[in-house]
Amino acid sequence: MIKKLSSLWIFSDIDGTMVEAPNPIPRRNLEALQRFTENGGHFAISTGRTVEAALQYANDLPVNVPSIIFNGGAIYDFAKKKMLYAKYLSRTWRDYTKAVLEHFPDVGITLMGEGLYIAAGNYASVKKYLVDIDHVVPVQGTIDGTPGELIKIIFVAEEKDTPALAKFLSQIASREMVVSRSSPNFVELLPFEVDKGTCLKEYSRLFQIPMENMIAIGDYFNDEAMLRTAGYPVTVAGAPEELKSLCHYVTGPCMEGALADLVIHLESLCGIPSPSYC
Repeated sequence: MIKKLSSLWIFSDIDGTMVEAPNPIPRRNLEALQRFTENGGHFAISTGRTVEAALQYANDLPVNVPSIIFNGGAIYDFAKKKMLYAKYLSRTWRDYTKAVLEHFPDVGITLMGEGLYIAAGNYASVKKYLVDIDHVVPVQGTIDGTPGELIKIIFVAEEKDTPALAKFLSQIASREMVVSRSSPNFVELLPFEVDKGTCLKEYSRLFQIPMENMIAIGDYFNDEAMLRTAGYPVTVAGAPEELKSLCHYVTGPCMEGALADLVIHLESLCGIPSPSYC
């Protein structure tokens, strides 16, 4: 049972939940989350973004605990600028990525790791659906020329092509990697048994936080595992019905201040009156 804000940890998705890029974060969200953290609450981001792409929002938000990034592939402390936990893709990622390009030559690809953000394949797709929205520019490179270990790969395609792309990847890679659709235009490859839900469990273990104190809010299928795992799952008005059926509470639309709705709801459960301007 929720009794006090200081015992709660909110894990919020960014895109479609906190904000719809490239818009600024709704002011209601910023004010409510500031109030939540000032009252002792803990607030973290839980996003598919890289450190660099998440930072533009983390700088504006009262993030006061480590956050989940790469769709559960890592836990990162924005205050200390330090990676606390990470899982890496099998080295066979190159084989699967080349197979995708052979069957879907128009697909754009982003290769992501710690301090690594490289674009390959069709850069026009990457620019249209990532760069022009996130304003974080990847280095243009090649699959074979990519150094280091990867945490995540995003395949970027037109919405009509992503179901077939996801099916193809699942057929060839699902025994050793996770295939996930994180938006209508994105299909992702993550390390085996990695998602926001498994990362939330690891977070609970690392920081000794009871799962019932964890509140998760997200809007799309890549958030599903997190919503199934958290003690108090929440989604937004525009989310798929499958996600709504999992949740204890449904907020209003994203850009009307979904996080503010959640904070007001939690304040109500704790018997705390919200300011009249909310």
